[in-house]
Amino acid sequence: MILLLIAVGVVYSVLGNALDAATIISVIAILVLAEVWNEYRAKRSISALRELAPPTTLVLRNGQAVEMQTAFLVPGDVLLLRLGQRVPADARLLEAFGLEIDESSLTGESFPATKDATAVLPSETRVPDQANMVFTGTVITRGRAKAVVTQTGVGTELGRISGITQAVKEPKTQLQLSMKQLSKTLVWVALFLPS
Repeated sequence: MILLLIAVGVVYSVLGNALDAATIISVIAILVLAEVWNEYRAKRSISALRELAPPTTLVLRNGQAVEMQTAFLVPGDVLLLRLGQRVPADARLLEAFGLEIDESSLTGESFPATKDATAVLPSETRVPDQANMVFTGTVITRGRAKAVVTQTGVGTELGRISGITQAVKEPKTQLQLSMKQLSKTLVWVALFLPS
């Protein structure tokens, strides 16, 4: 549509009325600015989601604590979690000592959740009630723990939510719908009305 409007604008600027050409070019500019703004907002949102995962984490390998990049975590790795750390992957607790986690980024709950490694829960337990699990992007506010990674990347709860938000198309605003209708009308007017 934008390319068609540009073509009509060029034709009108050469053969037609300068006012019509200016109007068409103004419509094109507004459409392009609206698209650029929407793209900027989408990239900013994705960037904010990426910042929820820490770049490195402490992992138990061959009985030794090793710092490694979270991108290389795989299910089965044993995480050593400590106060103030952002959880790098979804994991089941093996040991927990006074562990409380801020899960507000995932559940919206404002109070820290108390975690218990000994809790046995049914598989259909809701995320906010899973006391024996820690999730990507949440922050440890108290205690320490050892946990085995169960999911990484897009397989995590945060990754699932991110996938859902990317799959859902943002509805067009009233301005966008009006601009689309106006551009269609202008194209028909420009094509069929004599100058």
